[in-house]
Amino acid sequence: MSRLFHFMALHEHRIRLGETALHSAAELDDYLAKAEIFLDDLGWANYLRGNKTKAVANVGHAIEILKQQHPTAAPMIVQTTLLHAKAERHLAMLVSNSSQAIEHIRAAASTPHRIAESTGNSEHSDRRSAARSSATETC
Repeated sequence: MSRLFHFMALHEHRIRLGETALHSAAELDDYLAKAEIFLDDLGWANYLRGNKTKAVANVGHAIEILKQQHPTAAPMIVQTTLLHAKAERHLAMLVSNSSQAIEHIRAAASTPHRIAESTGNSEHSDRRSAARSSATETC
């Protein structure tokens, strides 16, 4: 329903749905759902409604929730890390200071390395990092 409200630009409805869903996610102690709700339904939807301050606070809250988690199963590591990258990317678009935006973009860009490191697949990550720093040096 949230995506439908997003595509139909019914941001106020999306925010109200998010507030209700947040109570359910809290009851279930589902940190991924809580982070997603803060990010999209209460964060991005508030931005689209013109409330940038609330949007920044809610996206920041999603990031804090995700930073506190330390999943051990690979699927949860991937989901948590990808959602964290999405939140950093959103926050980069919301902040007005360009150095802060760059900080959030860098955090989002580190996602493949963090996933590989966390799931024990660092060999591929090391090759990508070496290729990336080689490309950076030649620029």
